Amino acid sequence: MGYDWDFSALAGYRSAFFRGVVITLELSIFSSVLGTLGGIPLACLLRLGRAVAWPLSIVVDVFRAIPNLVLIFFFYYFPYQAILGVSAPSGFIAALLGLTMAQAAYSADLIRTALDHVPRSHLLAIRALGFRESQVIRQVVVPSVVRQTLAGHVALWIGNVKLSSLASVIGVEDSVFVAKVAMAQTFRSLEAWTAVALIYVVLVLPMIWGLRALENSAWIRRQ
Repeated sequence: MGYDWDFSALAGYRSAFFRGVVITLELSIFSSVLGTLGGIPLACLLRLGRAVAWPLSIVVDVFRAIPNLVLIFFFYYFPYQAILGVSAPSGFIAALLGLTMAQAAYSADLIRTALDHVPRSHLLAIRALGFRESQVIRQVVVPSVVRQTLAGHVALWIGNVKLSSLASVIGVEDSVFVAKVAMAQTFRSLEAWTAVALIYVVLVLPMIWGLRALENSAWIRRQ
């Protein structure tokens, strides 16, 4: 017996799915940008003396070990009013904080490793030519770190697009949340989840293809 597909039941949810996709993109983009930027100073601190780097590396590893969903729950259920005397953030902000912290922890480790592997010969050569330290950083360190970490960061950003679906658990009205509502009201569960799957395929596939092209580019392979 075949399954009786009926996507017409989801027609009334088109605008809700569109808003859900916008929220998915907002969560993905903001957490990726803020987390990556937050990883830069963390990476620099991880390269300081042992007194700073050792305890900080433990904190970073702890955040890497905690599942993203648990981080989201932590920021959502934390007793802000009782401890900090401020109102609790919205579900969107709680999800954003959880995803951003996880991204920052991974970015910090990626960038720290890249900084440690900047070719020493390049640094010595450009300093011997009389370049200022700011020029050394801008013309050697930054391009080298970007080349070493960009592919890894794109992979993390792709992961953030998919992990943003966890926000639906705390009531953020992303595309997964809309699918849950549509499924409950129309009893067309397979159609609802197929729609969500197609949404993520459309969002993620171009990023995967872009990552593949990036990994094979001469610029990335250049030392």
